[in-house]
Formats: sequence, C-alpha cells, structure tokens
Amino acid sequence: MAIKSSGVLPIYGGSLFFRRNSKGELEDFGGKLRTNETPKQAAWREAKEEGDFEIAKQLTMLTNKSKHAIYVCEVNKKPVAKEHGSAVVEADFHEMFKNERLAFRVKSTAGLTKFFYRYYDANPNGKREREESAPPMFLPIKYPKIQNGQVVEVEVKIEPIEITKPTKKAAAKK
Repeated sequence: MAIKSSGVLPIYGGSLFFRRNSKGELEDFGGKLRTNETPKQAAWREAKEEGDFEIAKQLTMLTNKSKHAIYVCEVNKKPVAKEHGSAVVEADFHEMFKNERLAFRVKSTAGLTKFFYRYYDANPNGKREREESAPPMFLPIKYPKIQNGQVVEVEVKIEPIEITKPTKKAAAKK
C-alpha cells in the first residue's frame, strides 16, 4: 500500500494534542507527501510547518485504509497553531476518541486507541519515566585450587551478577 499522506499526533507533558482545522474537525498535524518524500519526512515537515514542534521520540507508526500514516511521538515543546483558521486542542485521549468531531483519517486508524490505552496505562500520569537500572547484586563464588588431583584450598570471591527479566518467550516456556 502506497502511503499518500502522513502526520504526527504529538504528546507533550503527558497530554495529547490535535489540530482543529477550519471545518472544526480534530486531526493530526499532517498533509500530503511531496515528490520523493518518505512518509516520515513528510510527517516531520508538517509537524514543523503546522505545529512548530520537533520530534523528540517516535513511539509508533500506524496506517489506515485511506493510505494515511500517523506517527505518535513525544515532542520537544507544546504545539502551536501556525495556519490561519486552525487551532491546537489539548485533550484527554479517553474522551477524544469518543468525539464525533475527530477527523476520519484519525478515527479510521486501526490500533490507535489500543496504543494509547497501553501508553497511558503504563504511565498513568502520561509521562514516560526513565527506567532505572537495578543496583548490582553480588554472589559469593567458590574457586577451588587443585594440586595433584586434590582440592588444596578454596578461594571465595564475591562477584557482581546481572539479574535480567525473562523474555516473553522464556516466560511462556514455564
């Protein structure tokens, strides 16, 4: 499927932002691809042109049947309306996806609401916290010294070990 347009749904400070167009519909910050432009390049360009923000971190990219790609991203600053007749709307995503004024290209994107439920359920205040690494754990390890086939001495060293979470695949085997 050839993507014909793309846009960004920005998250800043835990809030989701939409652009209100001149018809009153809420949509992403986006538009049509130019010649030799990738969907990602178009989305980044439109974000700068329509909302005056830059992408800090791309979270996901979803497409809909009308050949539109939506990039959900954390951004570097609160979006502002730069086009005449448009406005920026800060929204609670739980209420926004019930909104009848939501533009079709946003509403019709499969997986978008599911993504936001996962994002906000994992981060109730909407902000992604950095994962801090756990302090190292130490384990005594015995190193035997052997002479003439006999254990003569046992040296005990306390060494750091790394404890990792099992992967989904490993957890499924249990």
